[in-house]
Amino acid sequence: METRTYLVILLSVLAANIVTTQQQQQQCVSRLDLIFCVDGSNSMGNENFERLKTSLVNLVSHLNVSEDNIRVGLVLYSRFINAIIQLTSNKSGFITDTNALVYPDEETRTDLAINSATKMFNDTGRGGSVPRLVIIITDGQASEQNLATIAATDAKNQGIVILAIGITNSTNVDDLSNYASSRNQVFITEDFTTLEASLNNATSRACVDLQTITTVAPTVPAPPPVPACFMGQTDIWIVADVSKTTESLSRDQATGDFAGLKKGLTEMINVIQDPSVANPGVRLGLITFSDTSNIVSDISRFNSVNNVASAVQQIPGGIFQGGSNLASALRHIVMPPVVSSYRSYVFIVAPESSYSVNTTAVDEQMTRLKNLGYTNVVNVVRENGALNQQSLQMSASGSKFLYNVSRYSALEAATKNFTRDRLCNGLLSNSTGLCAESGHRENGVGIVAHPMDCDKYIQCYYDELKNIDLGVVRECPMGLHWNSENKTCSKPYEAKCAYDKCKEDCAAYKMEGSCGAYWECENGVSMAKCCQQNYTFVPDMGCQLDYKCTSQCSVEKWCGKCQKKPNWKEAAGYDVMILGGNMWMPRPCFYEDFDIVDCDCTSPRGQVCPADRIFDFTDSQTMKDIDGGAEEGIRVANVQRSTKGITLGRNSAVHVNVNHKKGENVPFTFELRFRELDEFSPYGEILYSSGINCGNSNSLIVSANNQFIFAQIRSAMGSVSEVKVPTKGLNKDEFKDLVLSYDNGVLSLSIKDEKTQYIAKSSAPTDICFTCGLDVGEGLNKLSFDGEIQKIAVYSCAWPLLY
Repeated sequence: METRTYLVILLSVLAANIVTTQQQQQQCVSRLDLIFCVDGSNSMGNENFERLKTSLVNLVSHLNVSEDNIRVGLVLYSRFINAIIQLTSNKSGFITDTNALVYPDEETRTDLAINSATKMFNDTGRGGSVPRLVIIITDGQASEQNLATIAATDAKNQGIVILAIGITNSTNVDDLSNYASSRNQVFITEDFTTLEASLNNATSRACVDLQTITTVAPTVPAPPPVPACFMGQTDIWIVADVSKTTESLSRDQATGDFAGLKKGLTEMINVIQDPSVANPGVRLGLITFSDTSNIVSDISRFNSVNNVASAVQQIPGGIFQGGSNLASALRHIVMPPVVSSYRSYVFIVAPESSYSVNTTAVDEQMTRLKNLGYTNVVNVVRENGALNQQSLQMSASGSKFLYNVSRYSALEAATKNFTRDRLCNGLLSNSTGLCAESGHRENGVGIVAHPMDCDKYIQCYYDELKNIDLGVVRECPMGLHWNSENKTCSKPYEAKCAYDKCKEDCAAYKMEGSCGAYWECENGVSMAKCCQQNYTFVPDMGCQLDYKCTSQCSVEKWCGKCQKKPNWKEAAGYDVMILGGNMWMPRPCFYEDFDIVDCDCTSPRGQVCPADRIFDFTDSQTMKDIDGGAEEGIRVANVQRSTKGITLGRNSAVHVNVNHKKGENVPFTFELRFRELDEFSPYGEILYSSGINCGNSNSLIVSANNQFIFAQIRSAMGSVSEVKVPTKGLNKDEFKDLVLSYDNGVLSLSIKDEKTQYIAKSSAPTDICFTCGLDVGEGLNKLSFDGEIQKIAVYSCAWPLLY
């Protein structure tokens, strides 16, 4: 069949499509100026030209053409502009003029047609908020390709939307992409079997795009269907069962065969296609199967997303509805996915019984695909509930990629959850930090054991906006240890912590969080103990009289991990885990902002914390002011200077004036941006300390070894508190931001590089003073820090949020 015949069929189906989708178009566009640019070159022939005119007449006859709704025009072109039908609201007049068109039989000057359409819009278009749409219909390459691209660019710059429709075996898809307003607005039809669905998808695409234009002010972009959804370079093979069982389960008497299957898959594709999301790196392929299988739309095809969107509407895609052979369908996928930092997927949808056929072969293919680089997503539509779920989890890429769908009408919700929770957050973790294997990126939150302290654990989150893994150090209730096997806090003899100090030493040791609490060793296991009131525990001395120790201590119950995660785009809200962790529900904070460290709405809303002094050592003027004595509050000696900051050595000295007097229980924050020159010593290196203050040695010491960063703070009365954060996964060669913050008896510590952050909090004494200031890189009884410093900042307030 000649390609011009396909073109005639295209217009016929477009006309029919307008009938079925007229209500939808009227909902999204109430007014429209529409011009058809019709290629009349010599490949058509007079007979097909007459059929083309008939198709155009049928199309327009079903449009709501009137002065207050749609106006239509036409440009017929070949070597010249052969005919123009001006924009009109007279439907019968347009039809009469179209029937009178004469076949030109010459070249393909697409540039002249686009320029004529642009001029028609400018001369007789309604302007204002009325959208302007050009539909180019062609089966050949433009005679003057560069001029056509220039004409299309000029039209688009004037706000004209261009949609291009072509026949694959004779049109140049790169040219069509240059003409169209976006790649989503290029539509290719291969043959008769895919033509109808391609046009249906094209009409829907134009409707969505014009709705965005007509309903959204230019300065306020339409909200995406999934906030902050970016899929990256991703390949997705959809493998759909179209057996008799599926046809029976997914049939809708109102809308026809496979309605539930089509609607569920369309939900995911709509998000990928949505212009407010813009995921141009996604490639889609579609395989349907029953007893036999077929690649309905190959992933390597141009505009594969649009092709699959059309092909889904054509399901079963030429496959006879017999039994089911999933293994044969999976064998079609032979090429590895695109090389990318994002996951690629094999997305399988089938009823329970299909997974039970030839299970050995299915498992082999699933394993092969995982080895090839794909993540297997298994959607199981329930029949009798007898399928082995554990086996399916192994075939899928874990439980988080296994979706149990109660019926095909619920597939839409499952694909929406997959798109939101997996596809939109598919960035593969290249982190080597503690959170790397916690599953936090797929599940929203993960949890791992603390690498040193038995009574702590780390809850992991993923900030998709900053692409940072965040680990929050949390403490078990007093007297309990973290149980890695059960993922709970439990009694020490049940938890069997590998780091239990009583495995190495029998001496009792102090418990963090209470002056009178301590751990006593019994048979190599730590057991929680507590001094009586007004007694404090002192290592090697036991319980000692201390009237200031009034806190009570007792073993507490484990109430579960934090069931919330931040809304990374809006601090005034958070998501809470429901349905056993299978779904996240958004919740608002009414008066204060959400702080994941507290797992609650505790951060003062609108509070800012300005710096008292900021010393930027990358700024040459700052260094000149320091050297000349013009920069108050700091002294620097024996440091090397560069554009990256200052380098401290053994004889270097940096002193920052801080006057936090005794009895002044006011908040403060210290910020240090640094980079070590070599691995930290296992014995520790001083990052900064407070010198001799208020009669006590070192009111503050912040040090680092090869596993942790520690902050120890001492009150004027001598009591000491410590907080520490791990450093695993932090890049030694990157500059890191270290923040120490104190407020109302709570000491917080944060360390962060470009990909990983850890935060910890601990109770602290209230009577603190730093009258001697801070010495950076100097300290007592430990090695001094040798490395580079870019910034030091001092604040007389606490940061509302540390992440």
